[in-house]
Amino acid sequence: MSKLWTIIFLCISLSALAQRGANPEVISSSKSTTGTTYALVMGVSKYENPNIPELKYADIDALVFREYLLSTGIKEENVYTLINENAKNASFWSTLNYLSDQVKEGDVVYIYFSGHGDVESKTIVQDAYLLPYDSPYTVYPMGAIGIIYLKSWISTFSSKGVQTIFIADACKSGNLIGGREGMEATANILKDKWQDEIKIVSCQPGELSLEGEQWGGGRGLFSYELINGLSGLADKNKDDEVTLRELNLYLLEKVPEQSGRNPQNPMLIGNYEATIAFSNKQFIDQNSDSKDLKITSDKNNADALAVKGILNSNALRSANDIVYQSSDNQSMKLYNEFNGLLKEGKLISYYPPSAYSIYQDLEKLNGDPKLVESAKLLLSERIMQDIQKFVRFIIGDIGENEHGPLQIINISLEATILREMIGDKKLIESGNFARVLFSEACRSLHKFVKDDDLLMPKELAIMKLDTALSMDKGAVYVNCLKGMIFEFEFYNEEIALNEYKIAVANNPNFRIARNMLLMRFAENKDYASILDYTKDQRNNLLNILYSCIAFKNLNMNDSAKVYLAKIQSRTHIPADPRKEFETCSETGDFLINERDLENAKYYFEKALKSLERCCGVNEEDLSYYFENVALLNYNLACLYSLLLDVDKSLFHLEKCLAAGWTDIAWLMKDEDLNFIRKSKKFTLFFDKNPNASYNLACFYALSGQQKEALKQLEKAFSAGWSDFDWLEKDSDLATIKETKKFKALLKKYRKK
Repeated sequence: MSKLWTIIFLCISLSALAQRGANPEVISSSKSTTGTTYALVMGVSKYENPNIPELKYADIDALVFREYLLSTGIKEENVYTLINENAKNASFWSTLNYLSDQVKEGDVVYIYFSGHGDVESKTIVQDAYLLPYDSPYTVYPMGAIGIIYLKSWISTFSSKGVQTIFIADACKSGNLIGGREGMEATANILKDKWQDEIKIVSCQPGELSLEGEQWGGGRGLFSYELINGLSGLADKNKDDEVTLRELNLYLLEKVPEQSGRNPQNPMLIGNYEATIAFSNKQFIDQNSDSKDLKITSDKNNADALAVKGILNSNALRSANDIVYQSSDNQSMKLYNEFNGLLKEGKLISYYPPSAYSIYQDLEKLNGDPKLVESAKLLLSERIMQDIQKFVRFIIGDIGENEHGPLQIINISLEATILREMIGDKKLIESGNFARVLFSEACRSLHKFVKDDDLLMPKELAIMKLDTALSMDKGAVYVNCLKGMIFEFEFYNEEIALNEYKIAVANNPNFRIARNMLLMRFAENKDYASILDYTKDQRNNLLNILYSCIAFKNLNMNDSAKVYLAKIQSRTHIPADPRKEFETCSETGDFLINERDLENAKYYFEKALKSLERCCGVNEEDLSYYFENVALLNYNLACLYSLLLDVDKSLFHLEKCLAAGWTDIAWLMKDEDLNFIRKSKKFTLFFDKNPNASYNLACFYALSGQQKEALKQLEKAFSAGWSDFDWLEKDSDLATIKETKKFKALLKKYRKK
């Protein structure tokens, strides 16, 4: 009998026209599958962005589905599993990319996703998205999994004669940026016919996919009953086979009767006579109501699964976990060196070796092709992760404390290397092409690139961005960058303003574009336009701040007082010190940019007190404190420099460096610190701070100023810097390591 599934959708619902029990259109026929079966299983309950609501059992649903697949005889090495923090956008696409190179006619591919699904409301492109762990909270094209691209991949698999099984249990919440409308729009988008598909959907548009302890000790209702049905409970005629018709009848009976006041009505589309599973009595016995997993909400999901032997770090693997062993000793030596550099984060470098340079050596060697393939997969995924994190930082979805120092040059060069490695075609198919072109084009801004040799011509950057927009009309972040290039490189404020307007009109949730637009209005003293653009979103803190300034400048004092009171209320949240810190810090940032220094001082100092209140005794509180304290103290150092208070500025600068700030390059060129950099106390401050002097030496070495680099390095040694093991492998100092002075310093101070 054939073992056919071609597309399975759990949860993300279909058309409202599809009524419970309706007879679906037959759109595929039975096919025999005699090849290899692969699976990509992805489950996300916890999200990196705290604004995305956590789920309870999405990760468990994915892990139990993995166990079900293994129980059917699929080889463990062919099941790639991405759970929570490992379920990143880049990992998803790189694993699909890897599978596309492995599969052949007659093979079967399962793609399972359990987590959030959404559509941003009021955007130019109403595409549906599945949200991976590192999805942005808004501007989904910057990092969520676009259904339109997934559809393209599934069509590609089908064209190769590969049967594809896609399972997505994603209508978990209406509390995302798209709201209930976004959830319903996601469902309607997924009703479209793809290619030779079977779809199994957990609920109609407007319905939620339920989860709770009552199902399997902690599961999603639909996922729980789906696996029960597939395992044999749906086998009505007891022939040990489960057809799509039998599964449909089983789900239509079991799911609605348990959904209570929140109706959940599954729907199946496809060849009802196709056999999609075989009875698996052993799996039913292990996972029946009498012998369920007993995972309750008061336990950590991962810990509970580990107890049951399901979450096994050696068993869960993604494509990037593949480690090949080869009899080709020369290739293996290079491959091991490549992995070492990858773990150190040395993906590319102006001065070899780097992971990329070793990958190139592996290619030239013409040795074991599997090692080259593995290195290509590992490096491309890491670069995609870097690009994903970079664009999230650019759109304001994560802060500098989470992203690290801004390294436009490295990201831009990594993007170019990624295009060379895997080709534009695959980047386009996965929806990553616009992000890659965006990352490349950032190198055209003088603000971030001081070396003219590395600066991208602004005309070339605009060409790249226009290409990106032709590929992805929803990529409004590209419009924002175009605006910045026209504003700061072409000095054409009119075109810049228009690009910002396009970005905001097509995605009102894009906060950075809105900020650029309102900032331009403020600089042009166009306060009426500020009020026009903020009238619909005045519960947003950024809009409240700009509205307050506009009312003040238009002498609408009563309205200005109202909005000043709103600011004060939004920044006073004593019951939630984290929220209070974030709003006060954001307000301080805004006011310092507007040069309202006294009020900026008030809010930054308040933010510091709130952050200190966040510093509890548990590990999570301490982690949050250390993630934010360096940047806040840096902002305070800038503030007091602008207030011409050298001592207080240096006090906070010392706190900043002690908390781990390492971006000395930015510190040395930040205009807000111009005043203290001219003082003798600033020079003395670096002389007595070994870490600061060492990082300053790295800054000068990278800038080609060897004499200053060696001078600062000697100061670092004199002040007590002694991590010589790190120094020997630090590529930032490559330009001075072969000098006589460096060797003399190393010989002199290493003895001490």
